[in-house]
Order: sequence, then C-alpha cells, then structure tokens
Amino acid sequence: MSPRVPFVCLVWLLAARTWAARQSEEQTDKQIQTMGTQKNMSLPTVLNGGVHRLADIRREHRDVMGGVNSLKQAEDTTTKHYVTGMNALWFVMVLGSVLVYKYYFHKYKLLQIPESVASILIGVLIGVIMVLANSYRDDIIFHPELFFYVLLPPIIFKAGFGVEKTLFFENIGSVIAFAFIGTLISTLIIGFALFGFASYGIVPIDRSNALEALMFGTLISSTDPVSTVSIMSSLNTNPMLHALIFGESVLNDAVCITLYKVLEGYHPFLASGANMVEFQLHDFGKCMIIFVGITLVSIMIGAIFGLSCSWISNRFPMVKNHPEIEMGMTFFVAYASYCVGEIADMSGVMSLFFCAIILAHYHSHNLSESSKIAVESSVQTLGFFAETTVFVVLGITAVTSIVPKSDYKWSPVFLCVGLLLCLVSRAIQVLFVSNFLNLGLKERITGRMQFVMWLAGLRGAVSFALSLQVPAESSKYMATTTLAIVIITTALQGGLSGMFIQKLGLSSNEKDSMEIAARKRKNTVLCGACEENIMSRVFGGSGKTPVLDGSSHPIAVSGNPKLVYDDEDDEHAVSASLLGEDDHKADDLETVEAVPSNI
Repeated sequence: MSPRVPFVCLVWLLAARTWAARQSEEQTDKQIQTMGTQKNMSLPTVLNGGVHRLADIRREHRDVMGGVNSLKQAEDTTTKHYVTGMNALWFVMVLGSVLVYKYYFHKYKLLQIPESVASILIGVLIGVIMVLANSYRDDIIFHPELFFYVLLPPIIFKAGFGVEKTLFFENIGSVIAFAFIGTLISTLIIGFALFGFASYGIVPIDRSNALEALMFGTLISSTDPVSTVSIMSSLNTNPMLHALIFGESVLNDAVCITLYKVLEGYHPFLASGANMVEFQLHDFGKCMIIFVGITLVSIMIGAIFGLSCSWISNRFPMVKNHPEIEMGMTFFVAYASYCVGEIADMSGVMSLFFCAIILAHYHSHNLSESSKIAVESSVQTLGFFAETTVFVVLGITAVTSIVPKSDYKWSPVFLCVGLLLCLVSRAIQVLFVSNFLNLGLKERITGRMQFVMWLAGLRGAVSFALSLQVPAESSKYMATTTLAIVIITTALQGGLSGMFIQKLGLSSNEKDSMEIAARKRKNTVLCGACEENIMSRVFGGSGKTPVLDGSSHPIAVSGNPKLVYDDEDDEHAVSASLLGEDDHKADDLETVEAVPSNI
C-alpha cells in the first residue's frame, strides 16, 4: 500500500468534520436569528398562531364529543319513543275503561255517576298516581290551542250533526233567548258582583276597572251539560226541555267565546299603542254591536260551507262509488268552516254548528247508504272520544295544579264567591227568561222544567280553556277557580239531575208522541215551499228516506220493523211503527218493501 493513502484519508476525515462543525454553527446561528425574529414579532401575530392551534385542539375535541353526543341522542330518541308508546297505551286503556263504564251506565242506568263524572274521576286517579310517583309531566296539562283546534270541533260537530232539527227549530226562539239574553244576564251579574268584591280586596282580580271581572263573568257563563243531556236521553225526558237545554248549551258556548274575544280586545296587555285602556259602560254597548255582527257572519260562513258541500254531493252523484271521498268531503268541509271562522276572528263554534246542521239536513241524504251510516257512526265516536279526553285531562290537571312546582295559584275565597255567583246568576237567568217566554208560548215552561234547567247549568271545558287565556296575573287564580267550579258542578249537579228528573215526573214516553206530531210537518229548515221547490232541487235532501226509531238521522236498515219517514204522507207508517196499530199493517208491508235490501 502506498504511504500516501492513509494520509489522504486522514485529510478527508478532517475536512468532513470541519464541514459538519460549520453546518452546525450555521444552524445554531439560524435558530438564534429565528428566536430574535420571534421576539420582535407583534403580539397579535403570536396570539393568532395560538388561536389557530387552539382551534385545531377544539376541532379534535368536537369530533370526539360529536360521537359521544350521537350515541346519547340515539339513546334519548329510543327512550322518547318508548315513553310515547307507553303514554299512548295508557291513553287507550283509559278510553277503553270509559267505554266499559258507558255500557254499564246505559244498561243499569247509573244516573248518580254520569259518564263525564266517571271520566273526571279516572283523570283524578291518574293525576294522584303521577304526583305520588313523582312523574309530573308538563305535556299532559291542559293546552287551550289543542282544545280549541283538536278536541272542541268533534264535540260541536257531533252536537250539530245529531240535533233533532224539527224540535230544535220549533223551539229556536226560546233557545236563542236562553243562549243570548240569558248569557248576557249571567255575565253582567257575575261580572259586576265580582268587581264589587274585588274593590274591597276580597278576590284577587283587578280593582281598577271592571274589565277582568266581566271577562271572568263571560267565560264562567259557558254551560256544558254533557252529563245532564246524557241522562235526559237515557230517561226519555220531555222533548221541549231536552231541546232547550241542548240548544242553549251549544249556542251558549259560541256566545261566550265570541263575547270573551270582544272583551279581550280591550285589555291593556293586548291593546296596541296604549299602556292602559279604560273600559267604561258605553264600551259594553259597543261590544254587543260587534258581537251581533260576528254572530251573523259566523252563521253565514257555516251556511256557505254546508250548502256548497251539499250542492257538490247532489250535483255529482258519481262520488257515491267512492265512500272515502264522501266521508272525507264531509269532515274536511266541516273542519274547514271552523278554521275559517277562527282565522277570520269570527266564531268557529257557531260556523261549525250551523254547517253541521245543514250537512245533516241536505248532504247526508245525498250520500250512499254505507257512507251515511259510516259518517254518523264516525261523528258519534269522535265526539265521544273528544269529550272523554277533555274530562280526563281536566281531572289530571285538577290534581297536578296543587303540586308545589305548578304555575297555578289557589284562592278559596275566590272559589266560594265564584261558585255562589254562578248558582245565583243561573237561577235569575232561568226565571227571567222563562217567565218572559211564557207570555207568548203555547206550551209553557213549567216550574219543574225551570228547576231542571237551573240544575243543568254545569260549567265545562270551554270555561277552563278561556280562563287560561286571560292576559293578566289574575289568570292563575281564575284558572284554578274555574277548574274547581267545573268539577264541582259536573259532579254534584250532573249526578243529581237524573234523580230530580225522575222525581219531578219529567221522565215519560212523551217523546215518541212528540216526534210523531213533529213529523206531521215537513222536517225542514226553511219554509215548505222554498224547501220543496228550490232547496231540495239544488242541494238535495230527504225525500222518503227511512229513519230509525229514536234516531235523529235517516238511516235505511232492511228488516227493521220500526221504520218511520220524514214525509207527512207516511204518517200512517209512523203510527204503525211507534204505536203498534193493527189497522196499518198493510201500509207497513208496503213501506218495508220500498226499502233497499242490499245495505
């Protein structure tokens, strides 16, 4: 090996180490320069870099927590689905129990505990269980909007569609007098008397003016004798008394809701551009004028919808081949009349009631036989379920309103004063209107009938729903007072009505003879000539449509020996079917042969 080789390698090794040292020094200098540069950087730049780094960390944390939240959300959804299913099952079981009681109520005539009272008791039991189990839920409380747009329309539609039109319109003058004049009397008595108590600080409402007192007088004047009407139907009570109580209750609800809305517009919490509205006596006269206008427009809305539907079903008979179209058109038109009345700030209750009367008088006769039976059964079923739901929820609310975390406030003095005023005003109202009507009535309203009408002054869910909408601090006291009055009057007066109806001799078989006398005339809404020459040709209606004995609607059933007719030409068939006269058997056979057998 040449001696120069190790020397050359040593030189290259020293050169490499020198180069590496220089590179290390250069890197150190660069780091020092970089550090110096960072020291000279502005504070916002340094913070900006830290913010970006913090955002990256938060983004990573968000991704991790997002997965955890997704798992929790899925678990909450499953739990909510389970709870909703259990609530629906409980709801079905409650309605089923009321159905069972309804059967035994009519079978054994359990007059002391009407169906509405049984529904309230079931609701109270459920409320007690909820409070004891500490499972109080805000979504089971009474919601006014849910009541007015979901539960109330089926109840009003059932009342209007099932009303005995002949008896109702025969007594329409008396019904209007009790519904309008009587409600006004009750409102003034309760309102101004309550304002007098408030001025002395006895009841917790506004003492500066009478507006809130009149609002409470209006809402508490709404009667809902569901239990009394049910008992009267079961006992076959005097038809005139039945028509007066039933007709007053339906129109009375519409009157109270309309009058309440008019008064509500004067409240300072709702008045625009004013801190305080002074409600004076002459303003009540303005309210009456507005009220009359709202009433007339509401009736027109219901009549337009009802007649339009009747014209369509009469003009296009091909829809009879589609029962789903017939039924859907019936219910959609009725509900549309209610919604239009409410949206237009009119009375949806009054629109729906008169729309239902027209649908039952004209449109129902244009339907096929299967659809006719299905519509009437559906109306009765939906109305029953809605009424039952309302009373069950009232019972639950009565218990849950006393829990410490409830928003309701109780005033025993307010409750006693309000209940006393309701009883006194009802008595004055019935006595005054009855004696005034007896001056011109051929069939007088007797003292026994007046006592039953006073006893039928039950308060219902409409009153409680309106009390929840009072825009004032005193609404919390009004709601509890109204709720207690509703339950007390429904339980006590409703339970006692059956006993007094029997003891006063108002339960008889007069209804059959009265129906025969009523059907001797045309079962019409308008005069006979106009009904026959114009209305029946344009909108259809009853010709010789068979009617079930005891029913208010024409339903043809083959093989039923108790078939009657609306036409006066078939008076003999009516007498034979209801009175059992042997002289008209031949007419009965001809009548039954005329009824279609393929139903």
